[in-house]
Amino acid sequence: TTTIANLGYPIFSVVNYGAVSDGVTDAAPGIQAAINAACAAHAGGYPGGEVYFPRAEVQYLINETLNVPCSYITLWGDPASIKSTVVGDAILVTPDAYLGSGIIFHGIYITGPGVAGSYGIDLAITGGGVRTTQTVIENGGFGFFGYDGVHTYTSGAGIKMAGALQPHITNNSFSGLYNGVEIHNNIDGAVFEHNEYS
Repeated sequence: TTTIANLGYPIFSVVNYGAVSDGVTDAAPGIQAAINAACAAHAGGYPGGEVYFPRAEVQYLINETLNVPCSYITLWGDPASIKSTVVGDAILVTPDAYLGSGIIFHGIYITGPGVAGSYGIDLAITGGGVRTTQTVIENGGFGFFGYDGVHTYTSGAGIKMAGALQPHITNNSFSGLYNGVEIHNNIDGAVFEHNEYS
């Protein structure tokens, strides 16, 4: 598999930080530790890092929100199946005050708890109005977010975006969702290509 590691960027495997993919053990602490390490390396001058998810034995179970608080890192699944029990955001991308985000999600498949108010990936906007920029979500999938028989504007979605700049959503599958993508405020320069909805 070709990854950005071939360009000399550091790799942070979630299993090296304690995450297991048995579908029973909470993998969130290990995944979050790998994300934090990639963010710290970026702050140290690297142009980016890769948080690597080896192919799951069963699924990576997460019982708490994963926060991506930095810019220009990649979350790369080989592919990776993540099961979220979180009523809220499974993954929250918090824009960097200076750089936006520039996060790449590749090969990440996320299933949710199937209740209202649950989201797969949330591209957030800060209280100061800073928006996520140039986030790429590709070759992944989303299932069972935000559906409990109550259909409202904020029932939930695979991807939630608030005023994102230039998001690229390509080659993903969306199933069992009330909303595939939920948009709040204006979205500029968005690309949606080759996604499947069922």
